[in-house]
Order: sequence, then C-alpha cells, then structure tokens
Amino acid sequence: MQQQSTDEMIEMAGADQSYTKVEKLGEGSYGVVYKAEKVDTGELVAIKQIKLDCHTEGIPQSTLREISILQSLNHNCIISLKKAAFNGKQMNMIFEYVEQDMEAFLNSHAGECSPEIAVPIIKKMGYQLFAGLSYLHQNRIFHRDIKPANLLIKEGGILKIADFGLGVTHGIPVRHLSDPNEIVTLNYRAPELLLGALTYTGQIDVWSAGLIIAELYNKKILLEGTEELTQMFMIFNLLGTPTEHTWKGISKLEHYSDKFPRWPPTDLLTSIPRACEKGIDLLNQCFKYRPVERITAKAACQHPFFAGIRDEFDF
Repeated sequence: MQQQSTDEMIEMAGADQSYTKVEKLGEGSYGVVYKAEKVDTGELVAIKQIKLDCHTEGIPQSTLREISILQSLNHNCIISLKKAAFNGKQMNMIFEYVEQDMEAFLNSHAGECSPEIAVPIIKKMGYQLFAGLSYLHQNRIFHRDIKPANLLIKEGGILKIADFGLGVTHGIPVRHLSDPNEIVTLNYRAPELLLGALTYTGQIDVWSAGLIIAELYNKKILLEGTEELTQMFMIFNLLGTPTEHTWKGISKLEHYSDKFPRWPPTDLLTSIPRACEKGIDLLNQCFKYRPVERITAKAACQHPFFAGIRDEFDF
C-alpha cells in the first residue's frame, strides 16, 4: 500500500485502528462522511466525522443520543455502528460500508426514459423498511427522519436504516417530544406533525415509509410541498380534508383551522398508477389520518402485499 499523508489518515485508539480515507461520501451541518479502508485488513467502512464547536464544551447531546441508540441495536435492517471514538477535536463514528443510499438509487432511475423499478424490488425494500421500523418501535425508538437519503442500499437490494441523528427513545406514556417542525424532513412529515401535535407515536415513521413505497413506484416524491402549509394542503388534496368526523380531536391541534379548503378524497391509484390492489390497500393503511388507525410497522410486515417476500428473510 502506498504511503498516505497524515491528513488522509484517521487514527483511532490502538495501532490496529488506523483508516485510510478513500473518498468523501457526503457533507452536511453534522460533519463529513468518508469511505475509508482499515489499514491492517483492507476492510471498507464509512466514517462519520463530527467536528465539535470550539465555543461549547463536550459532545452534543444529539450525537451522544445517536451513539447510544445505535449501540443498543442489532438487526439486519439497521446500519451497524462498529466503533465511536472522541479524539478531543471531533467524534469519529465507524459504520459498515454500504454502496449507495436510496436517493442515489432513485436518481439512477429518474427520467421518463429510465427503466421502472421492478415491483419485486419495491416489495423487497418496503418489507425490509417495515421490518427495521418494527424492530425500532418494539425497542421504544422512533427514527423521526425516514427518507431516501437515510436508507442505504447494498448490492442485491438489501436495505439498511441509517442516520439516527433525530432518533429518540421514549417511555410509556409517550411524553412531549420536540417541536414537530424540527423533526422529519418536510416531504415525509406526517399530518399530525404538520398540524402541531406535540405527542406522537412511531406511526410518524410508518407515514414516511408509505411515502417511500409510493416514491419507488413513481420514481419521484409523491407530495413535494415547499413549506408546511403547502405540504399539508397537498396531503388534504390527495386524501381529503380531515374534519372532526374523520379525525376526532383534530380541531384541538395548534395549526388546525375550520377555514381550510375542503377537498374530497381521491383514489390513490390515480396518483400511484403502477401499484397493485394489495399495494394500494397497504398505502391506504399507512396514510390513515388518525395515528391510532394507521397500520403499525409490525402489522405492515404481515400485509398480503409482502406475501412471498417474507420467505426471503429470517427476521
């Protein structure tokens, strides 16, 4: 192996914990993610480097929470955190390496001339997504940011839920959890959050998962609002404007107004024309307005839409 310059190396505790940076995979407000190679074995990993603000003391609570959640998880559909280490200036989080995220996968199929995503692939990815969410919810964890960029795709269509920066553990009963505008990327945000609910359940992740399946069918975002009100109205236009009759208690939510435009519900098949009858039934259950009526991730895994697919997995 060629000698690498110091700034291309990532040193962890111990002589056997050195990594060579291969390429940058992504960058955001959280820090930078690199593809890297373990020096002594050649194993490929992904390293998330979180630079710390020199004006604050210690590691951010959100980072500690993400590490704590990931270290408690062990499931084939959840990204594996191999190691986390703080070197005084930044936190290095070492993950298993996965080839691409679903956003890149969808981009590779974008455009009218690109091939459709095969239905068996949609079912396979959808089943793994619900299986991972079922595991999280059974362990009292909400992901709170299910979207294509946070779903990693390995060769063969193996899916891994990643990026738990907004993840949270919860007790029973569920307490007030964060400002609803601070969680879940807008185009995947459930209506109870858009309407200002401060208490919610894992059904916010199920809503997002339904939108992911619709996006795999259509090769584009189903509801692409640009701000909270337009996103909410796009939901109403698709599913019908909710009222106290269809969603008991909605009038008590902070952002509800009895002056909302009144749209009738439409048939999902008009918006997701490639979906089969069982697929439409699953999505209708994912898109129930009242969270208590929305299908759970565990129940979604048993839905007839995934018949035959379940046999491919042992979880």
